[in-house]
Amino acid sequence: MTDGARRALIVAGGEAPGPELLAAEGPWDVVVAADSGLDHAAVLGLAVDLVVGDLDSVSGTRLEEARSAGV
Repeated sequence: MTDGARRALIVAGGEAPGPELLAAEGPWDVVVAADSGLDHAAVLGLAVDLVVGDLDSVSGTRLEEARSAGV
């Protein structure tokens, strides 16, 4: 984009997007994971910049990995 706009991807719980959609629509400047979207993002190989939500549905392992990475 030449107008200075940034693109964000929000990964939420529910059904995860397939890798073909991400390849067609990316690249992303910012990736936000909402709750169990953190698990989906990890499976898709996305580096998450921000995690939001009450975190009641995200796996403990993924949440600890995000915390360790400073997310």
